[in-house]
Amino acid sequence: MAAGFPVRGMLLGEGDVKASRLPGGRCCRRSTGVTTAGAVLPPGVSLVPVLVLTQVLNAVLLLSLLVVMYRFSREPDVMGEGVVGTSALLYVATIGLVAACVGGLLLLSLG
Repeated sequence: MAAGFPVRGMLLGEGDVKASRLPGGRCCRRSTGVTTAGAVLPPGVSLVPVLVLTQVLNAVLLLSLLVVMYRFSREPDVMGEGVVGTSALLYVATIGLVAACVGGLLLLSLG
């Protein structure tokens, strides 16, 4: 319901203020709802392909985020004493597993 508020609050630097009290807060919230509803409610669009497409997009984005998190976890300038040591193998295994799932999904969708 208040999906537009974090964007508006972030832009204005406001803290715990209701979105309806900010100038343009209701407009931002309504436009977010209309945009998301307009993406999935056109006549003739089946929801199953839309759901599959969004999950594939989530998996691809997750893969890139895992790689960035792995690189940050290995940087002493960023992590200080919390640098990942021997457990980095778990990060690499997770990245490999997600990449294998995305690759398998790609092969199944092409074949």
